[in-house]
Amino acid sequence: MKRGMVVFCIVLLGACMAFAQEEAAAPESAGSAENLFVEVGGGWMLPEGEDSTGLCYAGINYGFALVDEIRLGAQVGGKVTLHDDPDWLASAGLFQREVQVGSSKAAWAIQGIYQNTSRKADLISIKPTFGIELDEQDYLAVTGIWGLTEEHVKRGANALTQEPVDLAMLVWGTKWADNFKTEIGAGYEFKDIDAIVVGVHAGYKIDETVSLIVTGAMDLDDNYYAAAGVNLDLGATGRNASFNNIQSTGPSDYTPFPLGSLPVIFYETQETEEVVCPPMG
Repeated sequence: MKRGMVVFCIVLLGACMAFAQEEAAAPESAGSAENLFVEVGGGWMLPEGEDSTGLCYAGINYGFALVDEIRLGAQVGGKVTLHDDPDWLASAGLFQREVQVGSSKAAWAIQGIYQNTSRKADLISIKPTFGIELDEQDYLAVTGIWGLTEEHVKRGANALTQEPVDLAMLVWGTKWADNFKTEIGAGYEFKDIDAIVVGVHAGYKIDETVSLIVTGAMDLDDNYYAAAGVNLDLGATGRNASFNNIQSTGPSDYTPFPLGSLPVIFYETQETEEVVCPPMG
């Protein structure tokens, strides 16, 4: 399974890179994919209640205008993660950029996320984000995950409960150079974890299509996520949709908000205590 996962990642990455080069070589057709992004990568993770495992992921994210006069847009996306057992998620939401707040510009997004976990639990959560630019290089954003469902599943003879991790995170984003950006976050995970979580996300732009990305997060309960990959801007506009991009790049910028670069730990697994009824009589 793990060898097949690695082969799948290599093949998918090569295909995406080839497609991106074709798009960059044909700018007259780039407008149709101006806000279409693909992300592929691999790494390692240890989510709450699970075993440490390698992973390979592929995602797609697309943004488009709803009401252009007020910069209101919508986005749809999806992501598949292969590890011991694959899981996938789908997301849809609304966002708005260049919102005037005093003398600063702000942006917000609200995303609904449906996730089918590796244990085949169906989970639904909400991811809100609000950010404000501090200057031309820096911004602050508040984001998080709010779980709406939980589900009881089986792992062999054991009964388990899976649910999204409720958390809140403050993110500081900065552009160190035209081709290098970072986001650093700190927050708190609620429910059964009750732990501080920190994370870092970095992106280096190779050209107007290809950006290298590295993401890591860890909480004080020893759960972690670490991955590296490639973000492909199929519109060849030089943007990276794995960032929140609070500072938009122009009046036609409908870059979607990330599916989950920060935060990245979406769900937790807990053993379910079975209730044993006493014998009658």
